[in-house]
Amino acid sequence: MKFFLILVALSGLLHLPGAYASIPQQGCDPGFAPVIASDVCAQCSAGFFCAGGFLAPQPCAPGFHNQLPGQTSLSACLPCASGYYATNAGSVSCSACPAGYSCPNGITPVLCASGTYSAAASTSCTPCPAGSQCRNGTALPCPAGQYSAGSSSACTNCAVGEYVSSTGASQCAPCPRNSQCPSTTAAVLCAAGTYTAATGQTTCFPCPAGSQCAAGSDPQACAPGQFSAAGAASCSSCSAGSFSAAGSSSCTTCPAGSSCLVPASAPVPCAYGSISAAGSSACTACSSTTVSSANRTTCGPCPAGHTCTSATAAPSPCTPGSYAFTGSAQCTSCPAGFMCPSTTAAPLACSAGAYALGAATTCTVCPAGSFCTNTTSAPQACSAGSYSLAGAGSCTPCPTGHACPDPAVSPVPCAAGFYSSSLRATTCTACPSGYACANANLGPVACTLGQVCLFACFFVCLFVSLFVLGWLAPFNSTRCPTHPLFCSMSRTGQPVSPAPKVTDVRPAACQLSSVHLVPTLQPACPPAQRAPLDLTVLLRLALHLHA
Repeated sequence: MKFFLILVALSGLLHLPGAYASIPQQGCDPGFAPVIASDVCAQCSAGFFCAGGFLAPQPCAPGFHNQLPGQTSLSACLPCASGYYATNAGSVSCSACPAGYSCPNGITPVLCASGTYSAAASTSCTPCPAGSQCRNGTALPCPAGQYSAGSSSACTNCAVGEYVSSTGASQCAPCPRNSQCPSTTAAVLCAAGTYTAATGQTTCFPCPAGSQCAAGSDPQACAPGQFSAAGAASCSSCSAGSFSAAGSSSCTTCPAGSSCLVPASAPVPCAYGSISAAGSSACTACSSTTVSSANRTTCGPCPAGHTCTSATAAPSPCTPGSYAFTGSAQCTSCPAGFMCPSTTAAPLACSAGAYALGAATTCTVCPAGSFCTNTTSAPQACSAGSYSLAGAGSCTPCPTGHACPDPAVSPVPCAAGFYSSSLRATTCTACPSGYACANANLGPVACTLGQVCLFACFFVCLFVSLFVLGWLAPFNSTRCPTHPLFCSMSRTGQPVSPAPKVTDVRPAACQLSSVHLVPTLQPACPPAQRAPLDLTVLLRLALHLHA
């Protein structure tokens, strides 16, 4: 091959002026070389250099080139530029490194590794760019639905719920809201009546009830007065006599007792004097003789326990102490002598011993110390000397033997030594001196005279009787004790009886003993007995008193 090229070069040189010269005795000049089987020197061809003399032309080594003929030294061979190569020796020029190859030494192109590529005239391979796949040194863009992050020999399919519609993508995008991605190459807007609440969905879902969904849009809540079922593209209006709040899936029937003229508004309760049935858009007025019920569903007479002054006004409850039957236009005050614990029932008569003056809810028991002649009048106070307990219809005179200082308290029995012999006493009377009050119901009983003394012993007897021996009955006494020393006739000529007990400080009878000179307890003296006027007796008495 080299020989052939030399021949070609020599043949070309034959036509060039000065390309040949006779071989001198010392050989060819530099830049020339002897032609084989001839006696001439030929100019050195491009790609070679000729040192002269009898040396043959020397080709430039692979990776080098020489574009000029007649070169005389190796320095004429120049290395291939970066990205170029010369595979053969004696190259006149270098060739550009082909795409998909690298030419690191300028001699032989090297195919790029998988995941890399190169353009023409490249000295090295470059990592595959994002969005491409590189095989055999060539970079190809990823198709729709696939992506690469770089340095890839093959593209990767997008995940479910992701897509990429263009080529050469470095990443996939999640399927947007209100779209569906059944494939990885495109996102499709949701149809009217459907939606997706999140990204990355492969299918759309029915629009929720109470909302409307335009194509590719988020759900919008239905306005008041509208409704929608699931999967609706738009909301529908409620009919008359019904209503709905915002976001309703159905309309609600207007309740009885209210009107629903505007479906977008809440039900309006019927005014007093008007009613409505369920599903009514307006209320109907009651007749002038009736009133509406509390729930405004029926018209009827005025309810018991109320007064109805106007068909358009609410019934007013009767005040306590009055009543009204069903249908009564006015409340009636409870009459005197009756009580009205309920405003809806008939009055109840007060029982005996109680009273009510009118408009009363209860009967009042006649207080103690008063009397109630009837159930319709106020109590009257008992007069002095009479009494009554609670609930009495009349006052009772205070009985004998008792006192009634307070007409509201039961009679108080007279204490010992006091008496009350007549009715209506407010206090008991103390028994006077000289009288006995053994029975508090009776008057005082005069005590019997103890003894009548002769004139000579009168003062001694009087002193002894009154101050020493207690002849006279003391104040508040219930019995009459008798003189202990002398006996006397009673005013009636009868003896005093019965004989007192030994413990009685005032013995019932007395007599001087002619022997012992001491008092003796014994029955009263006989009717005609008198104490003799005897000085001996008097002396004995004086000695006795002195002792």
